[in-house]
Amino acid sequence: MVSIGCLGPNTSFNAVDNFYYYNFINGSTGATSWSWDFGDGSPLVTTQSASHTFATAGSYNVCLTATNSCGSNTYCDSVHVCPNIPVSSYTNTSNGLNGVFTNSSTGTPATYTWDFGDGTTGTNSGTFLHTFPSPGTYNVCLTATNGCGIDTYCQQVVITCPAPTSSWTSTNTNYNYSFTSTATGGINWLWNFGDGTTSTVPNATHTYTANGTYTICLIVSNSCGADTSCQTITVSCPTPGAAYTFTTNNLAATFTDATPTTPTSRLWDFGDGATSTVQSPVHTYTATGTYTVCLTTTNACGSDSTCNSVLIWVADLENLDNSNFEIYPNPAQNFIQINSLENSPFSASFFNLQGQLIFETKTSNGQKIDTHSLAKGSYIVLIKNEKVTSTRKLIID
Repeated sequence: MVSIGCLGPNTSFNAVDNFYYYNFINGSTGATSWSWDFGDGSPLVTTQSASHTFATAGSYNVCLTATNSCGSNTYCDSVHVCPNIPVSSYTNTSNGLNGVFTNSSTGTPATYTWDFGDGTTGTNSGTFLHTFPSPGTYNVCLTATNGCGIDTYCQQVVITCPAPTSSWTSTNTNYNYSFTSTATGGINWLWNFGDGTTSTVPNATHTYTANGTYTICLIVSNSCGADTSCQTITVSCPTPGAAYTFTTNNLAATFTDATPTTPTSRLWDFGDGATSTVQSPVHTYTATGTYTVCLTTTNACGSDSTCNSVLIWVADLENLDNSNFEIYPNPAQNFIQINSLENSPFSASFFNLQGQLIFETKTSNGQKIDTHSLAKGSYIVLIKNEKVTSTRKLIID
């Protein structure tokens, strides 16, 4: 007796995807009909091979049932629908040791992993700053991952870090200086003005308090290093000086400011308690005598003073006080001596007829006084000791 067997079909398939769209290729043998179940609730498909578009991402259990007259056989396989496969990408710029990285990956990655090539990692998703430890070339990689897959993108990132270069200029008015940084590459500044004071602004102003030579240094730094530049300046703020001339006419004196510069203010002290601030005043005294007249001038750098003895007298040479002292010879040429009724030391001050002091000396009875430097003309000699004051006329011929 011969037994005849009836074999059912052998069922299999392959899937080729394009995001949501799949082609299913039937690999079954011995079948006469087929039924596809895509696992997403869609209607069954009875073609030998099938194509199907899934509505949403996810995992689906796709089954093919193959049938012939002897029976049926079902083969199932899991299909993972992933329309957004990640593509990793980034751009970068650098400034010194600082790298600015911008993540430009596509495919809706869920996570990111950065490897900066210097032993550090990160998980940043947007634009961010990373500081490298030193200049060099770093292999920086970004790995983007989601449920559909993983992708890694790497670049060779070159980090250069030049140190800054320090330089500066300055201008001044008297003690007031303006310092301007012309440095390049700096992010921090430190000025040392050479007088114990400092500043940290890029462009600084400073007021010195005294004349002198100062060494000014500017230290400029960034994350890559520092540089120093120094210059020596001479600070000079001249005071105005003070000088004047004068003439007298009886009790009136005319003072003319002869200061070599232009001071900002003046103060005259006429020696009798009166003062003035005009440039060249006229002052009338109330009594004859010798007055110490001082002129003080001031500018932004300070003050100067000068004082002179001014003889105020009424112009009557023939009726001067002749008591107590006698000048011999008179007229004179190269020397005189003053004889006194008293034997005590005395002073002799020689004035011209404008009341200007020519010279003065300490002397005693009968001692010679050198007069060879006096020009020919008439002079008034004011003689004083501890007890009396006398004025005498002297003629030099």
